[in-house]
Amino acid sequence: GHVTSQDLGNVMRALGRQPSDDDLDGMIRECSSASGRDITFSDFIGIMAQEHDEEQETKELEGVFKTFDKDGDGYISPSDLSKVMKDIGDDLTEEELLDMISQAHTKLAGKIDFEEFVTLMMSL
Repeated sequence: GHVTSQDLGNVMRALGRQPSDDDLDGMIRECSSASGRDITFSDFIGIMAQEHDEEQETKELEGVFKTFDKDGDGYISPSDLSKVMKDIGDDLTEEELLDMISQAHTKLAGKIDFEEFVTLMMSL
């Protein structure tokens, strides 16, 4: 059988996701067997498995981020990073800490937010 983009969207919304029409179209375009706006059931299963993996990965990264965000303010600062590095036995200089943070291309000078953290972790 075939699954339409509308079916895919309905199932994802039922599972708590909120994909846009563009998101759904992109998912369908990525399927090799897609014909128009329909995909095979096996493609549907693959998409749902990938979505689950991405959701699980995000949850794991949230946990790691919270480990680094020692003061719980939603950012990883040089102070937060220093505490984590000391916990694992690596006492870095202020310059080394700032260099590590600057590699994340932060929007806020000297602090990494969750979005930047995810981008950095995915690039490793």
